This record gives sequence, structure tokens and C-alpha cells, in this order.
Amino acid sequence: MVRPPLQSVFGTAVPELWLLALMIPLAVIVWGCDELPQMGASDSKRSATVKGHESVPVGGQVMSLRADS
Repeated sequence: MVRPPLQSVFGTAVPELWLLALMIPLAVIVWGCDELPQMGASDSKRSATVKGHESVPVGGQVMSLRADS
């Protein structure tokens, strides 16, 4: 078996198969936890938008722009 040159320096080894299998669901869980705050921000922004208008914060005030201009 070919060993990477620094494997003996750092004392690393190839993970066992069950550990590799565990990494996939954990990666999905971490990704999902990262996306939850972004999804919540998108929902609140979407609910603040009125049909035909877009709310834009300007200097501490919210300005409404017409989409049909």
C-alpha cells in the first residue's frame, strides 16, 4: 500500500469505512444548519415585499420603489 510522505510525520491513517459513511450525513446536517438562517432571512424579506414594489433601506429609512417605472 502506498503511504503519503507526511503520513508518518503527522501520525495519520486512512479512516475506517464506517467513519467515511458517517461523514456524508453529517455534512448534510451541517449544510442544513448553515442554510436555516438564510432561509429565514429570505422569508422575512419576501413577506415585506408588496406586489409591484420593492423595499430598499436608504439612510435608516425604508424607501419604496415602483417596479413598473
